[in-house]
Amino acid sequence: IQEKSLKPILSGHDVMGIAQTGTGKTLAYLLPVLKTWKYNKTGNPTVLVLVPTRELVVQVTEVLEKLTENITARVIGVYGGKNINTQKLLFNDGCDILVGTPGRIKDHLQSGRLDLSKLRHVVLDEVDQTLDLDFNEQVEDVIHKSYKTESEDHPQTLLFSATCPQWVYKVANKYMKSRYEQVDLIG
Repeated sequence: IQEKSLKPILSGHDVMGIAQTGTGKTLAYLLPVLKTWKYNKTGNPTVLVLVPTRELVVQVTEVLEKLTENITARVIGVYGGKNINTQKLLFNDGCDILVGTPGRIKDHLQSGRLDLSKLRHVVLDEVDQTLDLDFNEQVEDVIHKSYKTESEDHPQTLLFSATCPQWVYKVANKYMKSRYEQVDLIG
C-alpha cells in the first residue's frame, strides 16, 4: 500500500487506500504527507488526521513523533476522556500536525482554540470505523470547517481503511475532489 499510494499522494491527488490491517497504511499516508510538509508560522495545523479511537490517536501520534524527530513539526494528539482544558494548553506553542477523534476535534473547534483554515491535508484513517461509530455528524462539521470554500480549493483528502463497504465510496465522492485515485492492496 505504501508503494502504490506514494506517487498519487505526492502528485496532490485525493486518495482512497484500502488494505488489510498490518500492511502499513499509517506510513502509506504519513510518509508522503511529511515529504511535502512545510513549516507554518501561524501555529495552526496544516495536517489533520481523524481516527476513530483514542488508542489509534496514541498510536499515530507516536509514529509521527518518531518520524518528525529531526524536523520542527509540532504534533498534538487529542481525544475524549482527557481533561479538555489540559489539552487546550497543548495548543499554546502552536500545532502543525493534529491527530484526534472527531468529537474532541469538534470540541476544540467550538472552544475557539483550533483553526483549520490552513490545512493542506485531511486524513480519515479507518474511515469505515470512524463514520460507523456515530461520528458522522462530527466528521461533517470538522471537514466543513477545513474546506476554505465550496470550490475545489480544499485540502488534499486521504481516506484509508481495512475494509471498504459500498457506503465508503459515497463518502469518498462527498469529501474528495471529483477526481481521486483508489489504491487497493489485495491479499
